[in-house]
Amino acid sequence: MKTASESCRPDGPADAQLLLRFFVSLWLILLVSRTFILEPNEIPTGSMAPTRLGRHFSLTCDKCKFSWPTGIMPDGSWGEATCPNCGWIAILSDSIQATQEGDRVWVSKPAYHFFTPERFDEVIFYSPDAPLIPHIKRIAGLPGEKIQIKNGDIFINEKRVQKSENHRRAMSPLVFDQHYFNLDLQNADRWHYSPGASGNWKIEPGGTITFQRNDVFEMQEVKVDYRHFLPDRQEFGFVNDFLAYNGRNQGIDHEVEDLWFSTTIQSEKMQKLSFRITNRNLNIEIRWTSEVSDDHFDFIINNQVINPELIKAGRRINPTCQFQLELSVVDRQLDFFINNKEVIYSFSLEEFEPRMPEETLRISPAGFCFIGDKLKIKDFRLYRDIYYTDRTADEPVKGIATDQPIEIPADHFFVLGDNSQMSLDSRFWRRGIFVHRSAIIGKPLFKGRRN
Repeated sequence: MKTASESCRPDGPADAQLLLRFFVSLWLILLVSRTFILEPNEIPTGSMAPTRLGRHFSLTCDKCKFSWPTGIMPDGSWGEATCPNCGWIAILSDSIQATQEGDRVWVSKPAYHFFTPERFDEVIFYSPDAPLIPHIKRIAGLPGEKIQIKNGDIFINEKRVQKSENHRRAMSPLVFDQHYFNLDLQNADRWHYSPGASGNWKIEPGGTITFQRNDVFEMQEVKVDYRHFLPDRQEFGFVNDFLAYNGRNQGIDHEVEDLWFSTTIQSEKMQKLSFRITNRNLNIEIRWTSEVSDDHFDFIINNQVINPELIKAGRRINPTCQFQLELSVVDRQLDFFINNKEVIYSFSLEEFEPRMPEETLRISPAGFCFIGDKLKIKDFRLYRDIYYTDRTADEPVKGIATDQPIEIPADHFFVLGDNSQMSLDSRFWRRGIFVHRSAIIGKPLFKGRRN
């Protein structure tokens, strides 16, 4: 029998054994988890930027205070850094905050043991060109489909793929954020105002655009149009597929017609509001007036009024309250939201004959028209869709599935990177085109970056 003093003594060897068992068990759990369930991976390159970043510099614009990443190439070089929001050309030695490694992602290995990958899913896999190195891309084509890339879009079985609302928002690079506004001369004309005979336009701190009517007896229509400034060319022009991650001099660029914007409207005594989105083929205007029911809108596409029965009941503009607008033309599909609620059922624009608007509208992808006492346009943001290229910036040869459709075999997938100009993917692999299902490691657990 142990005495009281003996029972209070620590049992050294037993405690050590328990501690050793604990760490061995923990190591085994981590080993099994890494092997069969979860595994961390670091992204080395920028082929999925801006959704997922490789090695990069973090920069902040001296003029508009917008922050963005500029990628470091595999050879350690980088392009001339340019603010994607205002076009300021950065001096790297003064602007670099830090050199950062690529994003780390946790991979769920069992994800595709139970579910089949779907279009636009991100996947971690081994490629035919590098079968021992994990890659991350996005599923573009599924087994048995015929895929082709034309004019920046994906076509499956000769039909343009139209993204869901969630995919559109998650995959769209930010083009311009009015909250970060550069008042330098080159950007002073970013917004073009109609003559304010009955009032004045001004930009408030934080980028809010305000119109205040002076003459209470004159209800004149006033307009304001956003004009796009090209950071790579340092001039006003059409929205293109410039991506600041790749540096200023990217070698090639394409005019992008898939655009959308969001903004917050605040008004007083509003009698009329119209807003538009314009690309190289379509000019879409939506009109609201206080003379009719507050859930009625007129839709005018290339001067043609479309069926108002598309409107969902109960989607309203309150002329005395603040509300959010979102208008999108992506993949030839019209989407319109008020306060994050869809106003019309997703409406295909394929049937509308392309009609190139006048050039002044093509460099002005968004505009607003207003009758009332006061108008505020806040938090205006313009986005574009990914433009899938037929070649990379340094590759003169066209990629697979760009000149003609190609059929995807059973149990295989066609994958693309979000940073299309810089991505080596199914278009360019030399030892194989497709990713076999057995080569898929798993699915990233967390969403990528949201602009």
